[in-house]
Amino acid sequence: MHILTRQEIETWLQSHSDWSFKDDQLIADFKFSDFTHAFSFLSMIAIEMQQANHHATITNTYNEVNLKLSTHDAENKVTKKDTDLAATISKRKGQIT
Repeated sequence: MHILTRQEIETWLQSHSDWSFKDDQLIADFKFSDFTHAFSFLSMIAIEMQQANHHATITNTYNEVNLKLSTHDAENKVTKKDTDLAATISKRKGQIT
């Protein structure tokens, strides 16, 4: 499995502003209007993660959802699996109003 280089990650981040890169992980912090919307988002992305057989580290506090992505099978580094899932998660965020 190809571990993405710092340059590949930086290039990807240029078109995915919801995400940042820190400590060898893609990180996103999403805010919603209330807990119900945050939890609806989590339920939606849980299905995506299960289908991809790839799971984020998730923290939820009231209306905030914090996600961290890396690939365990690739020494906990970022791979295309992470960028693909992150892009899907960002699309789902746009579906929650």
